[in-house]
Amino acid sequence: MFALNKNFTLKEDIFAQKRAIVHVFIFIYVAGTITFVIMSCDSATRESKKIVMLCYKIQQHCVANSIERKELIYLAEVTSASVPTFTAAGFFEINRNTFLGILSATTTYLIIIIQFNI
Repeated sequence: MFALNKNFTLKEDIFAQKRAIVHVFIFIYVAGTITFVIMSCDSATRESKKIVMLCYKIQQHCVANSIERKELIYLAEVTSASVPTFTAAGFFEINRNTFLGILSATTTYLIIIIQFNI
């Protein structure tokens, strides 16, 4: 937006164009970092739930009262009781839906800015 005139043509000022390029790269870096963090949090939660299901599946193939079966059941109970959830200071949970929420809010903001010609 810094390198554009009111009628969305490119300014002749070389410094404005360079600033715009730097801002684009910073935006790409921040968006990539945020995406990586969101996907990592979501992946950790999903993998924890998979461990619980895997423990229950494996224990079905063990002998009825074996130590291994009891340990697998215990591991499944402990893991299901402490599934990690990542939140932003307790306001909302960080998962894949968070990324879509950020994307929709950003799109709405850009549409409003374009409509008001700011």
